This record gives sequence, C-alpha cells and structure tokens, in this order.
Amino acid sequence: MTEIFQEDKIIVGLQNRDPDSFALLYDLYAPKVYRFLFFRTMNEAVAQDITSIVFLKTWEYILNKNNRPIQNPKAFIYTTARNALVNFYRERAKKEVEINIDTIVLEQLALITSDPAETYDKTNLNIQVYLRQLKDEYREIIILRYVEEMSIAEIAHILNKSRISVRVTLHRAINSLRKIIHSS
Repeated sequence: MTEIFQEDKIIVGLQNRDPDSFALLYDLYAPKVYRFLFFRTMNEAVAQDITSIVFLKTWEYILNKNNRPIQNPKAFIYTTARNALVNFYRERAKKEVEINIDTIVLEQLALITSDPAETYDKTNLNIQVYLRQLKDEYREIIILRYVEEMSIAEIAHILNKSRISVRVTLHRAINSLRKIIHSS
C-alpha cells in the first residue's frame, strides 16, 4: 500500500476516532519520528521516550472532540515531535540551572540553615554576603525555593503571583546570584 493511500485511509479513520487508523499512523510514522528524534538528541532512550510522548499527545488530540480533524498526519506528527523536543530541552535546561545553583550555592545555604548555633566559616559568610547583594524579591524567592524547598506552585500562592511569573523571577534571581558569585 502506498504512503499516500495509507494517509488517506488514516485521515478518514482518525476523523472517526478509529483506534485501528491510529495504529496504522503509528506503524507508518513511529520509526521515522524515532529516527528524527534520535538524530536530534543522539540518545536512544530519550528518542524513544519523546516518540512515546508524541504518539500519546496525538492520540489525546484525536480523542478530544473539540479539536479540528487532522488533515495532514505527517505534518501533524512532525510538528508534535518538534514541540515535544523543544519541551524536552526546555525541561533539561531548567534542571541544569537548578543543578548548577545546587552545586554552587545551595550546599552552602543548607549549612547556614542546618544549625543556627553553628559558627559560620568563611564560605558561609560569603553566601550570606552574596544573598544580601540581591534585590529583596530575588533573595526571598531563592530562599523559598532552595532553603525552604517549596514548589513553584507553593511560592506562587505565597507571593500571590502566577507560576510563570515565579519561574521568570526565579530565573532572574539565579542569574543575578550567579553574576555576583562570579564577580567575587
């Protein structure tokens, strides 16, 4: 069966939310999407995970009766794959920022907060100096996130801000703290 004929059959089936048509879609595009993602990530496990996400999101889209029917399955699948890849890199970047801050600053913050009776050494005094150089808003958000170990949602509720606003402010605070540390 040619790919064009298969796509036409898939389009009709997807409009009726037919699981067999989705299986045909999967059989036709899963290897191609995996290959596309593998060459973008150079990691088999990541490519497999993102491929799974792509087809899960596609199936969820198909089942949602409020969505428009898919007219071009190939374009839809590859757009979904690209978006999933962007989300993967975005999440990875967030984790890397948090890990970098953890290794640079947060261990020192933990020492400061672990025992108030403890005599602070030079490193602990430095972190206090770094935090004092931040704007109050930045210092507060870093302490809530990394010392008090609150989630973004909890911080948003406490500060009466949106989650996006908290993420942006936290990102700016981390960058400011990083600049202060590197300039010292």
